Amino acid sequence: MATYKKKYVNIEAIVWPGTNFEIDLLVLADFIWGCNRDENTKIEFGYKELGPKGPVLWLKNCNGMREVHPGDFVIKTPNGCVYPLCPESFHMSYEAVE
Repeated sequence: MATYKKKYVNIEAIVWPGTNFEIDLLVLADFIWGCNRDENTKIEFGYKELGPKGPVLWLKNCNGMREVHPGDFVIKTPNGCVYPLCPESFHMSYEAVE
């Protein structure tokens, strides 16, 4: 059996705090599209429910519907894919670039 490691790739990431839904949603939208909104990036998001830690966001991209809970990271890969990761998975896969 062969062993593999994840290829080096830089990503951008932001934490969904869930403390103020309207402001947090604007910050997330700016992170996803910024001033260079790509019309080919088909992403929808909105309020799903109020969970024990705060508002749960739904994020729909080309891979389907994903829930984003307060404290989760939303990452953006170089090819424009945007998806959430729980903190544990994020920290196992990524480290800060200096």
